[in-house]
Amino acid sequence: MSKATTNALLKELKENNQDFEWYPTSKEMLEPLFKYFEKEDRERRIKSILDIGAGDGRTLLALSSELGANRIYAIEKATSLIQAMSREILNVGVDFWQTSLIEKEQDFIFCNPPYSEFEAWIERIIKEGNFGYFAFIVPHRWRKSLAIKRALRQRVDLKSLKILASFDFLAADRMARAKVDLVLLQTTKYERKQEKDIFSDFLEKQFGFNFEHIKEEKNAYAKERERIEELEDQTREIAKADLIDFLVSKYEKELREFQQAVASLKNIHPQILNSLNIDKEKLINSIKEQLIQLKAVYWNALFNELESIKRRMIKKYRNVLSSRVASGANIDFTKENIHSVVIWVIKNADKYIEQSYLDFFDRMAREDNAKHYKSNERFETDKWRYNREDYKHIPHKLDYRIVLQDEVQIDTLYRLHQTNKSDFLDDMCVIAHNLGFTPHSTWEKVVFLAGTQGEFERFVNENGTICKKVFAEYKAYKNHNLHIKFDKDFMAALNLAVGRLRGWLRNEAQAREEFKEASNLAFDSGFKKSLTLCKKDMPLMLANTQDYIQTEQNKEPSLFDNLDEVS
Repeated sequence: MSKATTNALLKELKENNQDFEWYPTSKEMLEPLFKYFEKEDRERRIKSILDIGAGDGRTLLALSSELGANRIYAIEKATSLIQAMSREILNVGVDFWQTSLIEKEQDFIFCNPPYSEFEAWIERIIKEGNFGYFAFIVPHRWRKSLAIKRALRQRVDLKSLKILASFDFLAADRMARAKVDLVLLQTTKYERKQEKDIFSDFLEKQFGFNFEHIKEEKNAYAKERERIEELEDQTREIAKADLIDFLVSKYEKELREFQQAVASLKNIHPQILNSLNIDKEKLINSIKEQLIQLKAVYWNALFNELESIKRRMIKKYRNVLSSRVASGANIDFTKENIHSVVIWVIKNADKYIEQSYLDFFDRMAREDNAKHYKSNERFETDKWRYNREDYKHIPHKLDYRIVLQDEVQIDTLYRLHQTNKSDFLDDMCVIAHNLGFTPHSTWEKVVFLAGTQGEFERFVNENGTICKKVFAEYKAYKNHNLHIKFDKDFMAALNLAVGRLRGWLRNEAQAREEFKEASNLAFDSGFKKSLTLCKKDMPLMLANTQDYIQTEQNKEPSLFDNLDEVS
């Protein structure tokens, strides 16, 4: 990035009172690091990188490019810098002191900290960071820091410490007089045998629990499916304005209970643990996995209920994004992080929105429902059945009369209270909304009973008056088939959108020729307007979270945020 870009960002940061000592790392400062890895790490073992205090992400991109990492994460507080980050970067924490580090396992951690508090930052990362390599740029006086020396001595898996270079910021994009060192730590992460796992060491120091006497545990922890479904049911009953407050409060309560449970393990007599045949390594991994799973449950609930995300992509891709946040990046579920994650979702949303149209279309595309372009003939059943993937490349459109097989739950009269477990209606809401056919809120509550029929309604603005109109008619059968007759404008809009995305329709003249009977409404919805996010959409999406971001300076620190001093 240029010096002009840096100056523009600095001006914006100062105007927003968010200049948290951002001094961008220069390319010259990183060169000694790149040369070291070119010589010493030819196996290219670094696949994930976390930059703590990442600024606008320029250093992360440089590290990723040179070291070959394909998963890059950041911790950054300033909103302007988060928004300036590349879409490849996922911000996994806003406040360094409120972001848990221990379970965020990374191949490489980098930090150019605020120099007014560098000692506390580096001490904490050395103690809690779960890394193979840790590189940091700090003032020369770090060498005299007792806190950092103590942290290094306590790091049982530390393999080496190297000062790769020394320089200053006089020629940097943001000039400073500081004299600094580039330091690299390496642990035994890549060695086959480790004397002690860093997470195990952390648990022992934090909770006073020693795992050395624990033997093998026979059964892994069962998945808490009922808890997930219960949370989903609860969120549907919560007012949209209260959703974030509800989820964060409930998460914090569960986290406290989990922390207390882990802390209480030290009270269990070793003979009892031995008699249960509990294995040390499995128990440590289980605690780590449960921490990740706890966050995953709440991120998933948020992604599936937060309107700004829920209304723009189908459930399959909401789950993909949620998985990247929860399982891949292991982000703490806090109000500040929710806002940061929504910024990241906005940057990455377009490809998943496009895939949502295509996925929904393909689920309905079968020989009975699809027709060739131009000839308008239906496909031959046998050829379609055995070459379905091939037919994705052949231009085709859907009839407005659709037969679905096994996409939805068809209930008999003996199971009146069963709810619809299919995602089809949820996805139909998303696609209808994106194409301008505002769905009625009753869609998701429909229960299909064999032998019955009904309607889906949508909202329409007619001359300033909001009224309801039939969107689709349906009939359910005992053979688990559902017949749907869609609004012709909606189906034409969907066909036009998919034809446009797949390159089957290259211009409006070709589209008009293929869809001669389509209305102007269908063309405006499916072919002319943007199918993805516009600039005006972004503040609307952020508005769902911005109002809930509160300062948490008075909040008590988590048990997992800070380690006790060990003399």
